[in-house]
Order: sequence, then C-alpha cells, then structure tokens
Amino acid sequence: MPYVFENINPKFVEKMINTSRIYRETEQVMSDYVNRRLAKITMENDTDKYVISLKKITQFLPTIRFYFYKKIYTELTGFYRDFYQYHFEEIEKILFSMGSKIKSFPNNLTVIKEYNKLIFQKTSSIKIPDMDNIRKIDKIRARFKFEDYRISLKKLKNIIRKRYVFEDKNNVYMDFDKIKFPITLRHRKAGDKFVPLGMKHPKKLKDFFIDEKIPKFERDKLLIIEDAEKIIWIAGYRIDSRVALTESTKNILNIKLDRVKHYRLRTAERLRNLIINIAQED
Repeated sequence: MPYVFENINPKFVEKMINTSRIYRETEQVMSDYVNRRLAKITMENDTDKYVISLKKITQFLPTIRFYFYKKIYTELTGFYRDFYQYHFEEIEKILFSMGSKIKSFPNNLTVIKEYNKLIFQKTSSIKIPDMDNIRKIDKIRARFKFEDYRISLKKLKNIIRKRYVFEDKNNVYMDFDKIKFPITLRHRKAGDKFVPLGMKHPKKLKDFFIDEKIPKFERDKLLIIEDAEKIIWIAGYRIDSRVALTESTKNILNIKLDRVKHYRLRTAERLRNLIINIAQED
C-alpha cells in the first residue's frame, strides 16, 4: 500500500475508504430488500427450518438469491460472517439439479431439494427413523403412542355420511369386518404392495410414492399400517381398497393420527440457551 500511495495514486486510501462505504451501504440495501421479500417466497418456517418455494426463488437474480441464502443461513445457524461464495455456489447446484438432493453445510445446517421446495434445516433436528421399529396392537385401543405420533382406534356403528369420506388425510374410516387383528405399525420394507383406494390391482409402494411425488427423504418416515394379512393404510396418504367402506358395511374402524407436539422449554433451559447464544456472538 505505501508503494501504491507514493507511486501510483496518492488518493488510494481515500478511494478504498469510499469503496468500503459503498459496499457497506450496498449490503444494507440488499439486506433490507431481502427482509421485505423473504416471507413472500417462504412456504414454512420455524426455529429449525425454512421451506422456500422453488418456483418463486428462481425468479430472482443470483445476487438476490445470495442474500436470501445468507439471511436464512444466519437465522438458522446464528453465524453471519460464515456464509461465503462457496456455500452460495453449492446451494445453487442443489437448486438447479435434477431430482431430489441433500447436502450438509457447516454450523449444523442441511439443505434439501424436493420437488417444489428448497429446505434449509438444522441438521440436529433431522430425525432418522428406526426402520426396524414396529408395534402390534391386538385389540381396539382408545389412544397410544408410536414414535412421534399419537394414534387412536375406534369402532363405530355404520352410519354412512359424508364425514366418512377420506377428507382428512390423518383421519380415516375403514370396514372393521374386513380387518384381521393384530394391527401392526411399521416403516416400509422391500417388496411392499397394496391396493390403493380407487384401484383394483396391487401396486408397489415404491411406484405409489413416485406417483404421489413423496420426496425420497420422507418415504422412510411414513407409517405403514397393516393387519394380519395386508397393508390397510399408508398413513397420511391412502387406505387400501380392500378395507374401503361399502353399502354393506356394518361396522367401521376409525384410525386417527396426530403428531406429538414438542414441549416448550422450561424457563431455566431457555435462559441457558440465551446465555450460550450471547456468548457465541461475542
């Protein structure tokens, strides 16, 4: 710098200061712009995750996307200065790649692309299901828990009404007399087939997932509910035609699925986390 100052441009330092000021002002303008528009491209967000619309974010220029990514990265990791051009380029590769993609980044962040979504999620909040976990239910039970779900089973007398139509994806009605106990809750396994409601022939579960556009990273998490002979429900999606209600149905089985809400942190735990975050910022 002394050489440049003395031999090339005596106003070099002044120009560097001006340029730095322009960069800071530009950074502020871009940050304000992104803050105003982030909600418009966000499909879902909480303390652990941002779900961004692929269609909407690709309408912005790459420079704007850089600041979107940086904003989300900062909010989820708490590290503002650790987002670099390399991270931007890796996310762009995911954004414009074919099919579903997943990649881990520093500071406990994972980026996932699936169908119409770009998901930024804390790596520690991503749960890997135990594929060997199963639970058998030998008789009707009002309520029980399986993994992150509360499930209820009710036997109802046959009253055919519109409320029995498959309207709520987590609340279904089946012909009780076509089901053979025990009922088993599990995850998918190789060779799984069932007859989706509305069809007459068996379909591979893998093909059903593809047709329903269920992301690859979500398929292992889904609950498969079967009786002693067959799959009766892909929880949250479709029941089997062989247990569907008909005009001759006399008894109805109602299965309801609710995700367990995580408890709120106690005051002491929230205070401890706040202190840790402040210490990290310092």
